[in-house]
Amino acid sequence: MNKLYKYSLTTLIASAFAFAPAIHGQVIGSWQNNSGDGWIDWGNGLSITDPSNTGIYSFVSGAVPGYTQSLQVSESGWHQDLSIKLENSGQNSAFLNNHLLSFTLSVNGTGYTAGYDQINGFAINASGLGFHGMPGSSFTATGDQASNGNLPNFYFYPGIGFQSQTVTLDYSSILSSVTATPSSGYIELIFTTNNGGGAPNYLDFNNVVFSGGPVPEPTTLALMGLGAAGILFFFQRRKTMA
Repeated sequence: MNKLYKYSLTTLIASAFAFAPAIHGQVIGSWQNNSGDGWIDWGNGLSITDPSNTGIYSFVSGAVPGYTQSLQVSESGWHQDLSIKLENSGQNSAFLNNHLLSFTLSVNGTGYTAGYDQINGFAINASGLGFHGMPGSSFTATGDQASNGNLPNFYFYPGIGFQSQTVTLDYSSILSSVTATPSSGYIELIFTTNNGGGAPNYLDFNNVVFSGGPVPEPTTLALMGLGAAGILFFFQRRKTMA
């Protein structure tokens, strides 16, 4: 009886992992080859490497530890700037088959005594969803994120020096509204950057990555939970009666 109990429970657990999200990543922005990786400027719709965008987007070496090269976005004040149309680069499936988007932000505040740098907003524009600003509660961060509030921020004070953080957006809440498919429809990601008060007028970006796999349906998880409870109850009852 104990062997049958253990076998059934093991089978159930294995089934649960079969439905669990696969943890993998697909990089959609590393900017190591100077091609722009399909990213554009939201304002003019041109590649970040187009001459019209010179002075806004540049590739910098050695700015962020651990990265050979970074994409530097340099604009003073509030701007909807860095963007990508996933359908144009065949990456709709990367968005639809995952539910997490992560990216690394960095800035060197050495010599700056006041001000702020921030991702002031992040929007997803997609078929069925429309233009949708993601709430700050959808973001988490690791690294120098103590002053984040509801969105990724860097605040400066004397001696703050270099700062970096990896930000993760969970966009699972909007996936059911997106009607785009891997082969049709539009999905666009738009960053809004902001700075002021005497802080550096740039942010360094690295490794924009989709991960997390598909999100299991709530009904599937509920049925799995009920099945586990039923098996445990059955064998505990048989054990008590024996």
